[in-house]
Amino acid sequence: MDYKILKADLEKDGPEIVEFWDTQFHGWPVKKFDWFYKNNPAGPGDCWIVREPKNDQVVGSIACFPKRMLIDGQQVVVGLGGDLGVNSEYRQQGMAFGLRMQMIANKDVAGYPFLVGTPNARSARITERAGYTIIGGLKRMVKVLHTRSYVQRVVRVGALSGLLAKPVDGMMALTSRERKFKDRGLYRFEILDRFDERFDELAVEGAKQYRMVAERTSRFLNWRFMECPYKEYRAFALSDAKSSRLLGYVVFRETDHEVSINDIFTLDNSTVLDPLIGEFILWARSQDMNTVTMFFFGNPSMYARFEEFGFKMRPDDRIKVIVFGVEGAPHRELAYDASQWHFTNGDNDV
Repeated sequence: MDYKILKADLEKDGPEIVEFWDTQFHGWPVKKFDWFYKNNPAGPGDCWIVREPKNDQVVGSIACFPKRMLIDGQQVVVGLGGDLGVNSEYRQQGMAFGLRMQMIANKDVAGYPFLVGTPNARSARITERAGYTIIGGLKRMVKVLHTRSYVQRVVRVGALSGLLAKPVDGMMALTSRERKFKDRGLYRFEILDRFDERFDELAVEGAKQYRMVAERTSRFLNWRFMECPYKEYRAFALSDAKSSRLLGYVVFRETDHEVSINDIFTLDNSTVLDPLIGEFILWARSQDMNTVTMFFFGNPSMYARFEEFGFKMRPDDRIKVIVFGVEGAPHRELAYDASQWHFTNGDNDV
């Protein structure tokens, strides 16, 4: 059957696209469409749909979103691929591959020097057939702060598990590296629900330590995190206690005594990253969090710094990082170098 792959009109086709995702992929946040597709500060996304010839129903969809980056000091807009889905009745008919190829071939997307995306392992195999290269995967790092939930799985008695966990937790707190930052008075932190103009200076100065890094202006950060319509984020901002200069931040989410780091950025990783991680762990422990989790892809030195603070790599091969570099485009080869990336959950499309 001759299926039609068409460039979508976000206004005209939007209700059908949302209905497709809502019915075919339960849990897909319907509020994402207006927020991420239409109101991206870098511009609206591009979307392609597959229509069934007989009834004109949308049975497949893929999107590409503009993403501002600083590459070798130049502002560059690249493409962030996302939201590839096909109706369950049509998944054996090559639609996903066709949608990927259509997106790559489109003249709007061809204007990007490269495309980047984070599909799951199954979808990554389709993208390889379409010409993408898997350059790595988001790694999950976890630090345990309190062991009661782990002990309770064995003991199964709440009061007893708390008693058994307490000395273990105390020993971890005494021997963990973050303890060196406790009560030193060199830094102060704030918990924020908005990013202000201080973060614009941090974005400019902090970007100088990278050859390639995504936009982190206050406008972008507010849109990406604080204005997200279906997830609640806050920011842990670290400043110099004497000068009050902003040194770095962590964007985080809290769920059931667990906290996840969704973005991290500093003025200078060589001097600020350790105190930022250390102070954040101290705060998380004071809030009675059981674990701190971080997903990251990029420079190996970042993994090493987190491991020094007791984070353990968890086996998680589900989320790949893929790149399609447009032939002859500037910065193409740099995009294939995994060590040049600073890619967090905040750089993703979810």
